[in-house]
Formats: sequence, structure tokens, C-alpha cells
Amino acid sequence: FLVPVLSMFFSLTLLNQSNAATITVSTNTNWSALTGGGGPGGLPNSTDIIQIQSGATLTVNVSNAVCASITIGGGTNNTTSVLLFNNGSVVTISGGVNINGSGNRRGSLNMSSGGLLKLTGAFTINNLNTFTAGTGTIEYNAAGVQTVTTALGAYNNLTLSGSGAKTTTG
Repeated sequence: FLVPVLSMFFSLTLLNQSNAATITVSTNTNWSALTGGGGPGGLPNSTDIIQIQSGATLTVNVSNAVCASITIGGGTNNTTSVLLFNNGSVVTISGGVNINGSGNRRGSLNMSSGGLLKLTGAFTINNLNTFTAGTGTIEYNAAGVQTVTTALGAYNNLTLSGSGAKTTTG
């Protein structure tokens, strides 16, 4: 009895992971207009991957956005891609944020109007154009050990939560 139950559990777990979508944003858009995800109406869910590239800006305009990870930067042209937060907007990321790209294909994080980025994973920065802290808040909330990046520069509002130890690195 135990073997079939465990087998079914692992099959369902793998099935859930294989349904994760990769949503590529290559034109300016609002989070509420995203499609192709596993959430209601095609919005991203906590297993979906967001890639912002080719100079696009993704504006977080909702208070309940979720995803597995976000990569900002890269694509086919030499322009900067941006994750932009509106006042009152929230995105919860169950994995990490990668600010990536090469050459002029950079990534920017703009929280000038506010917003809250809740991060369980790591912040990986390889090609940062700008970080505008504004009135926004970044919350590192892992239950395990988590590294708080200093590569962004000065945070305006920084929240450390979750039971895990927090360390800093540049």
C-alpha cells in the first residue's frame, strides 16, 4: 500500500513541476496583462519563471503577484530591461531574482514609486544598469540561510524576516 501511495505522490509532484511556464516579456506590459502562466486567467503562479528582455519594462501593478523567479536583462538588442513597481504593488518570488545580460543588455530595478518585493531565494547581479530604491521595500524572507546583496547599493527600506540567518555580500 505504501509504495503505490508514494509513487502517486512523486508522480503528482513531478507533474506539478513540469507545468511551470516560462513567460518572456519583450514589450512593455503590466503584470496584470501577462498570459501563459499557470495562475487564474493565465497570470503567473508560484512555479512560473518570468524573463524580462530586449529593453522591455514589466510594471508590477497588482498587490498579489507571484512567480518562481525573475530574470531582468538580456535579449536580442542592446537596451536595458526594467522591473518597475507601482505604489502598493507586491510581488512574492519563491526563488530568486537575476539581473543579467551582457554588454548593453542590462537589467534595472525601479522602485521609485514604492512597492514590495518579497524574496525567498537569492539576488544574483551580473549586469546591473540601475537600482532606484525610491520608497520601495525589499524583503528577504527565507526560512533557511539567505544572503542579502550589497551589490544593489543603498536600500531605502529593507526587511529581514523568516527564521533563517541573513548574511551580506557584494
